[in-house]
Amino acid sequence: MLQRVTIGGIELPRLYMAENRADAELAMSKGIPFIRWSQGKDELIRVLLRPVLEKMFPDIKWASVLGPRRRFRTKVEIVETKPEHDLDVRLDQVHMDDMPDDMDETIDLGIYESHDMDDDGTIVETAIAGGSERLFCGGGGEMVVTHKLDLQNYVGDLSSYVDVEVLQRLRLMPAFIGDILDCIRTNVGSGLQWREGYNKRLGLTVGRFDAARQLPNLIILDVSGSIPRGISATMIALIDTLRTQLSADLIITSTHSRFYPMGSELPEPQRIRDMFGFGNEAKEFFGILGREVRGRHYGHVFSFGDNDTPDYFTDFGCRQPSLEGTVVEHVHHYHTGMWLGPDNRQGKTGYAKWCHMLARKPLEDYDQTWCKVIRS
Repeated sequence: MLQRVTIGGIELPRLYMAENRADAELAMSKGIPFIRWSQGKDELIRVLLRPVLEKMFPDIKWASVLGPRRRFRTKVEIVETKPEHDLDVRLDQVHMDDMPDDMDETIDLGIYESHDMDDDGTIVETAIAGGSERLFCGGGGEMVVTHKLDLQNYVGDLSSYVDVEVLQRLRLMPAFIGDILDCIRTNVGSGLQWREGYNKRLGLTVGRFDAARQLPNLIILDVSGSIPRGISATMIALIDTLRTQLSADLIITSTHSRFYPMGSELPEPQRIRDMFGFGNEAKEFFGILGREVRGRHYGHVFSFGDNDTPDYFTDFGCRQPSLEGTVVEHVHHYHTGMWLGPDNRQGKTGYAKWCHMLARKPLEDYDQTWCKVIRS
């Protein structure tokens, strides 16, 4: 069966998969662009999007996520039937009078345009590069033209309109991102509370479940110089999508610390790198805890970093503020795994230590495996 190649949220040129010879012959007879492919749509999508992933996130070891890369030789095929005089005009480098009636020739055409009829009868024009054409007689004074085109050239550069949320939905991102999102889903169920009350119309004491508002979350991202460049660069590129999906406030810390409340606009990744530098500081970070975090009730705090920590016990203008009334239900430490010592075997990240100093202790999770697919 011929299947249209589609990727949710991404516009593709018209392309069909032919799983067997019968499918290919049907596509050829209809002039439908097709590729011979029998490994399923999911695997084809991986092939199409892998160059996008490698371009967007060069520091991730994609072979660990998607398996080894293999050379892809499958071509897109389009068969058209055209009158000879039409071919004379389009292919001026072909001298039709010098060719025999049973002509069968392959010609490299470089760049040209393919005119296609879409499902609704609309003419679709697609710019094609790097293809070849095979010409042969089709009878009745017509010539048959078979285009064979590189798949990547036919589909084009997807990186300009593929966002991270699409890649996550297609399960093409490292597993730890999905694990984080799974943690948050517990907030919805745990927010249900039973309330009793007197119903005047019924004259009875009755109860009901109320869905309490989902608790906000907080992400802390350390991008200082002790974090391997590949890890910090990748997390800076991912962090805007993560905080949106987690309904989370965000603290980014390094030479400076800044607080970005949920729903606010985040600078571009390169701007973040330029703004925050490679150092460590405490004064601005503690100011954020005192102004923005104190008294808040967070469902989850996610901290990405290493042992580096603000000094909680100095009197140099950056003493830890009071966090009276602050509640954190669950803290997740995503440690790079570097610089761990006997006093921190679990992998507690320095910039989330304040969570363990609260009057009410949160649940704790530790993960040092999350960044193995990112180069260090």
